[in-house]
Amino acid sequence: MSSEQFFGALFLVAGSFVVLYGVRLFVETRAFFRRAGRSMGTVVRRVLSKPASWQPALYHPVVLFHTQEGEQILLEVADPMVDIRCRVGTTLPLAYDGSDPKRVKVGMRQWYDVAMVFYLGILVSAAGIVLTYQHLH
Repeated sequence: MSSEQFFGALFLVAGSFVVLYGVRLFVETRAFFRRAGRSMGTVVRRVLSKPASWQPALYHPVVLFHTQEGEQILLEVADPMVDIRCRVGTTLPLAYDGSDPKRVKVGMRQWYDVAMVFYLGILVSAAGIVLTYQHLH
């Protein structure tokens, strides 16, 4: 077995694990959205994230929203956003966990993580296939 075939097999295994993680993430995300309540949140302030020097400034919006039961929730969104998407006064579509309303996903990025995990897994797997089988022909 050549070193290219070895690394190809390694990439194929790693890519397969990433794809399997993507399947798990998809199932968990779909389950979250099936049981989630929906609301519109208003950005009341924002917290500057600590980006790398080459990144644009990112912010964690602090949003105020009401659950379907009328409970008022104020929280800082975990996912950072660019300035234009989270200025004070901006309304954001939210999905929140009914049993824990502080567990929130912002509507604009609902499936982003799942898509990126699948994309990465497919790329790594494809590289593994190319490296493993390129010398067979």
